[in-house]
Amino acid sequence: MHPWHPRVVSVDDAPPAAEWPVAVWQRLLIGSQIPFGGRVLVIGCRHPEVVGILDEFAFDVDSVDDQPTTVEAANRLFPRLHFTFQRLDEPLPADAHEFDLVLVQDAAAYTGDLVDLQIRLVTANLLTYLKPHGQLIVIRRLTGDCDATAGHSPACWIKHLACFPGITETTCLSDSWLSKSTWNWLFHGQPRGAHLLVRHETPLELHNRDAWLRCARRGQMPGRSACCSAVATPQTLPMRRAA
Repeated sequence: MHPWHPRVVSVDDAPPAAEWPVAVWQRLLIGSQIPFGGRVLVIGCRHPEVVGILDEFAFDVDSVDDQPTTVEAANRLFPRLHFTFQRLDEPLPADAHEFDLVLVQDAAAYTGDLVDLQIRLVTANLLTYLKPHGQLIVIRRLTGDCDATAGHSPACWIKHLACFPGITETTCLSDSWLSKSTWNWLFHGQPRGAHLLVRHETPLELHNRDAWLRCARRGQMPGRSACCSAVATPQTLPMRRAA
């Protein structure tokens, strides 16, 4: 198989994940301008082959996940690599400003309401470990094409990252015309499939963990609805009258 088109292997009993298109790898490895040999932190171990591929491309890679069973399965599949269990809202076993790239893929922490404070605190914690002009990149597999409304849209991620200093951009890449999902879309009416890439570049000024956490807390939106229809709207309890 071509090295730019690796198959991502799932560590659970779900069907094998779709192949990442060439365009996704090009945007990740070339478009982000991360130097080869740079430090990469991968968040999420459900598809550990991604870590193996980055290691083969001469990146210095670490990976953490907040699901212990996922970490155990990843270590069994790839014993020469190191996968660590770690809560994502707590300090990680790494130095601040250590990584050129933090790659988030299939992390359970981001399945909820993206404007919720607890999820923003996770992102604040991860941003702590990026160098100046470092990249936080989120890759999400969409169940439909780029115009599908199900699940978190680019607007959800922009709301999520709006309180953090830096540059945010989103890109949606539809599956290629030669992919299986595209042929199923053409001839069987099934969703074509696409990948959403969210990139946030940190500013030149160094920020410590406390500063990033303050940014997350300042971004609270009391009384707001959920970030999208895919997330249940929080229930507001009636206020008690003063005695």
